[in-house]
Amino acid sequence: MNRYMSGGNDFKLPGGVVIRPVNITPDVQTGIGSWTKEEFLNKFRAYRDDKYIPVPVKDGDFNTVMPWTFLAGMTDEDLSAIYDYLRTIT
Repeated sequence: MNRYMSGGNDFKLPGGVVIRPVNITPDVQTGIGSWTKEEFLNKFRAYRDDKYIPVPVKDGDFNTVMPWTFLAGMTDEDLSAIYDYLRTIT
């Protein structure tokens, strides 16, 4: 639990690709501690835009396990609550 939400756990994907999640704790140096609530919300809002077109990902290309488009469907109020919660993680 001393690393809760601090990332670093490997996700092994087909083709030998390994993805390591980022630190989403409020640590300013290694996490999202320098993000304002507005910056946090804007990260998700970008995937709500009708102009957003998903880019096909080929084997070996950079990919993410973050379900951006799914989470972008949440309300700003819900995303704000997530931000507020993440700010409490030590």
